[in-house]
Amino acid sequence: MSNNTSEQIQPITGAIAAPTKFVIQAEYQGFPVVVECTGKADILKSTIDRLMSIGATPPAQRTTTASAATAGDSSAPPKCRIHHVPMKPSRKPGNFFCPKKDGQHYCAETVKV
Repeated sequence: MSNNTSEQIQPITGAIAAPTKFVIQAEYQGFPVVVECTGKADILKSTIDRLMSIGATPPAQRTTTASAATAGDSSAPPKCRIHHVPMKPSRKPGNFFCPKKDGQHYCAETVKV
């Protein structure tokens, strides 16, 4: 490399950071809302503050039909919506299946909790 001052690389001082895209999910008066904004972290904070000031809340945890029936007792397994029997835990953690047969085949109902 040469020590020529005309060939030295100067840092860019006016570099502008690329804006970041934020996606915020909320509920407003019971309706799900998705808000997208682009900018720096201060934009994210001001957007969340504004949503909260108008009464928006974080989205509620969604439940499936089978697991909603057992909302009162979280330790009880979900019930099959076809056969109305408790489902059995699958080998996959958090998954349940119906052990009943429909004719020659087992019930295809499954639930992920």
